[in-house]
Amino acid sequence: MWLFRDQAKFLSEDETRRLLRLCLLFIVKIYVHYWFSATDAVSAPRTDLTFIKQLLAYEESDLEVAKAALDKFTRHMWYLNEEMIGLSIFDAALPDEVRRNIVDACVSREPLEVFHKNRHLQLRDIPDMDIADLASTRTQHFFQILGIKTDFFEA
Repeated sequence: MWLFRDQAKFLSEDETRRLLRLCLLFIVKIYVHYWFSATDAVSAPRTDLTFIKQLLAYEESDLEVAKAALDKFTRHMWYLNEEMIGLSIFDAALPDEVRRNIVDACVSREPLEVFHKNRHLQLRDIPDMDIADLASTRTQHFFQILGIKTDFFEA
C-alpha cells in the first residue's frame, strides 16, 4: 500500500502517516526478519522469543503499534510450552551453553504444577528470559512422543 499511496486517492493524510508508521518503521525495522525466518520450525522458539523481546523494546518507539503487535502475536505462541521447547535442541543457531541448559532443565527442573498447552507467557518476564527457562522435566515428553532417545542428554 505504501508503494502505491499516490494512486490511493482515498487515503487521508492521517491514514498515510499511520501507514508510514506501520510499513516503514515497524515492518522494515522489526517484522520482515521474523517473517522470512518463520519457516524454520526448529528455530521458531528462539526467534519468536527474540521477536517478542524486540516488540517490548519497540514500545519506547511506538507504544500503539507495539501493543497491537504484541496482542496479536502472543495469541499464536502455543508451542512455547514445556513440551514443545524440546524442538530448540535441534536449532543450529542456538549456543551450546543454552542447549546444555535446556538439557539440564529436562532432567532436573520441576514442571509447572498445571500444564497448559496454551499457557501465555507473562510479558513482564520475557525480557530476562532465555529459551532454557521454558524447559522442565516435562520437556522429555517431546522426545518420547517422537520416539527420540535422550541418551545424548548424558553426553
